[in-house]
Amino acid sequence: MEDAGNNIVVSVPHVGLGKHSARGFALDQFARQQGYQSFAEWSVHCFDQALQISGEVRESDSINVTIPSDEPAGILLKTFGYEVVLRLQKAES
Repeated sequence: MEDAGNNIVVSVPHVGLGKHSARGFALDQFARQQGYQSFAEWSVHCFDQALQISGEVRESDSINVTIPSDEPAGILLKTFGYEVVLRLQKAES
C-alpha cells in the first residue's frame, strides 16, 4: 500500500469474480487493510471526518503479491488484479 498525502493506492489480486464484483471485493479488501469490515464502514468513517472520497479501481496486469514463506520477507509474485486508487479531500463548509 502506498500513501502519498491524500492519495491511497492498494493492489488486490484477482480472485475469479465478475468485473463489478471483483472491483467491490477490491474496495472491501482495501478497507480491511485499513482496519474496517467493509468499504461502506470505511466510507462512513471518512464522511464523519468531513472527507470527500474520489478515485477508481483499475485492472492491472502486474501487481505484486507477497505470500507467506519460511523466510521473513515472504515470496513476491506478480499477478493480475486490481489497483485501488483513492483520494481524500477535506470537505469545505
